[in-house]
This record gives sequence, C-alpha cells and structure tokens, in this order.
Amino acid sequence: LLASSLARLRDVAPRATAVALLRVNGPARLGVAAAAQADAWGVHPAAAAAATDASVLEDVQSSSRAGGGEGKDAETEWETSRSRVSAQAAVLSLLSSVLEDGGAALGAGALTASPLIDLLFELLWRSETRHLALKSLVALITGPCVQTGSSGSRGSRAADDAWDALVRRFLQTLPAAREVAAGRGASDVTKGQGFGPLSDILAGLRAALAGPGGSALRARLASPAGADGSPAYVQVVSLLNAERGVATAEGEAAALECVRTLRSLLSGSETAARAFGRDVGYETFAHALEAAWGAEPVSEALARSVLELAVDADLPTPPDASASGGVPPGAAIRNAGALPVLLTLLRRAALPVRLWGLGALADLLENSVRSRAAADQSDALGFLLDWFAEEATAGARVAASGPSVSGTSAETTETRDPDLVLELLSRCIGRCASHSLSARHFRGAFRIL
Repeated sequence: LLASSLARLRDVAPRATAVALLRVNGPARLGVAAAAQADAWGVHPAAAAAATDASVLEDVQSSSRAGGGEGKDAETEWETSRSRVSAQAAVLSLLSSVLEDGGAALGAGALTASPLIDLLFELLWRSETRHLALKSLVALITGPCVQTGSSGSRGSRAADDAWDALVRRFLQTLPAAREVAAGRGASDVTKGQGFGPLSDILAGLRAALAGPGGSALRARLASPAGADGSPAYVQVVSLLNAERGVATAEGEAAALECVRTLRSLLSGSETAARAFGRDVGYETFAHALEAAWGAEPVSEALARSVLELAVDADLPTPPDASASGGVPPGAAIRNAGALPVLLTLLRRAALPVRLWGLGALADLLENSVRSRAAADQSDALGFLLDWFAEEATAGARVAASGPSVSGTSAETTETRDPDLVLELLSRCIGRCASHSLSARHFRGAFRIL
C-alpha cells in the first residue's frame, strides 16, 4: 500500500517526490524492503513480471482465485498469496522506476547501498527477474556517466570507488554466465538456463553503451583508473575461450555476441581503441576467435560481424552470402586492427563467404581514402599478397594435375575457384598499392610473378 501510494505521488509530483526520496536515501531503503521481502517470501515470478507490466498481476490473481480450493483456509491462503505478490510487485516496480528515472543524485545514493546491490545481482540470475535487474543495474552504471557528459570525468573519490565496484561486479558476472552456458557451476536458480544469462548480460552492457551517457561510459571503461584497469575488454574476449566452441548453435551465438559487444565497447572512441590495444590487442582477439571456431568453417555471420567491427557500422544482409559488395555509401574502415582479423577469417571461409567478404573489402578500398589508409596502417597489402600467392600456386597445381583429378576433388569443385578469388584479391591489392607501396611489398609482388 505504501509503495503504491508513493508511486502515485511520483506520478503527480515527480520533482518534489524525488527530492524527498533523496533526503531519506529512498533507493537504499527500498532496496532493504525488497531484500527483506525476498528473504521472507522468496521472489514470486508473477511479482517480477507485474513490476514491469501491471496487467500480469490481474491475470495471476484471477487464475489464483479460479484454481484455489474451497473453504475458509483456502480463501485465507489465496488472500495471503495475493497480498504478497501485490506488495512485492509494488516495491520492485517502484524501486526500478526510481533507479531508472530518479536521476544521477538518487542513483549515487543507491551505489553505496549494499543490500540493494546484492538484491539486484541476486535477481539477475533468475530468469523471471533478469530483465528488471538489468534495467536497474544499467541505470546505476550509466547514471554518473550521464551526469559527467562525454568527457568521462571522475567525481568524488567515494562515488568513483562505489561505481568502480559496481562495474567490476557486473563484468565479473560474464565468466560466471559462461560457466552456466557451458552447463558447469549452475546453481538451483541458474540450472537449465543455458545461454540466456550470458546473452542478456552482454545485451545489457551494449544497451548501456548505446544509451545516454554511453560515450562517457566508454571513456571511463577505457581509463586505466576505471574499474581496476579497464577489464571489460579482457572479460569479453575471454568469453571466446569457452570449451564448447561453435560446435553448437549456442556456441556460435556466444562468439557473435562477443564480437558485437566488443564493437559497442570501441565504437567511435579512439581512447577505447588504444585501451583495447593496450589490454588485449587484435592479435590476441584473432587467436581467441580462431580457437573458438576450431575446425569449423567460418560462417558468413562471423565474417559479417568482424567486418561491422572494422567499419563500425551495420551492414545490410545480401540475399545470399555469395553476393559481393553490399557496403552502404559512406562506409569506411575505422578500426584498422580489425582488418587482419577479417582477412584471417576469410582465408578459412567457404568460397561463397570468401567471395562476399573480398567483394565488400574491395568496395570499401575503392570508395574511401580512409579505408585505404587503414589498410596501409594494418599492413593488409602484405597479407593480401601472401594470400594471392597461395591461391595462384593452388590454381597452378590443380591445372597441372589434369581433369581426372580435378573432377574427383570436392575441394576443387566446391571450395576453390581460383579465377574468382584471384580477381577479387587483385582488386584489393591494386587499391592498397595505389595508396602506398613499400619496397618490401614491391619485392613480394615480383616474387609472385
């Protein structure tokens, strides 16, 4: 009743109610109340759902009355259950709205409320309350960043320490979620949830980086002083070390989620790009991707995700993977370090994916000076010359072996078409050389001839 009344007051007089909540440390008190309810009654799935959708509560109450027994005891039991679900839903709903809409000042007070933080992380591991917990945690993480703006400047020492502790704890849920996805270390609460926790936590991190204050959050995560030396990159790339690899659909989905999240962490920030190079590096990232993929052919989805990381933009999906190009106007390679990763993966891909990727790269190099400069920075020309030499040698070997061998070789008929691949490689090499051609690359080109 009190939580519902306070929620109505917020609707009528939001500013005055926010000031009052700030004076009495409202978020911390609400957190203590919600934690006490959870300890005494557990967390009712209906209460969690009703916290974000009030109509759920009405449906649950109707079904509870219809499915209940007869007599005074049954009526009393139903009434008690209804009251508990209603009370828990009201407190969770108010808590979530206060954290999301209360502003940075209310959020700062909540950062130091241990019972509240503990409760949110407990709710994070329950499938029925994860959405609510993620919204609240994202609000707490981004609140100080919205207040400081895109500079990512730091506040008071106590507030910074509390924020760092929260972000560190949030990032530490990633390896735990990976274990749950792999079927190891699952508790009674997380048992059977599979890939769900990991996918939702990574999506929550991307939502925080894409929302208000995302630029400041990205800068603070990249700072050596932020969250104990910016472990976000290490934690995300480490997820690729899961033993399951991509042998399952969930393993492939996990790898793609990691690439997308890394792109969000680096998007539009030279500071973040430097921090990633300092803490992880693209070479380590490439090795982790290759290890995760194992002997499986590189999929079009992975190649596309890495190309989107390189250009820092979404790419349209062609009707089929063999359709080359498809790069939107104005797209350019912005993360030069991702280009060698892309080329390494394309070299291992099936022919349709290889043709699509090389066609897209050729378009980027032809249409943008920035792309050619990025290729020069990452020494893509040297890689392309080596690849061209390999394809030319393989083509010559196939031609020399005669039609009897080539007609029986699945490798020849299905996965190799030297003319198409060599044509696209030539286009890429020509564009890279038009921007810069060193003596080393010049000698490499002559060796191919």
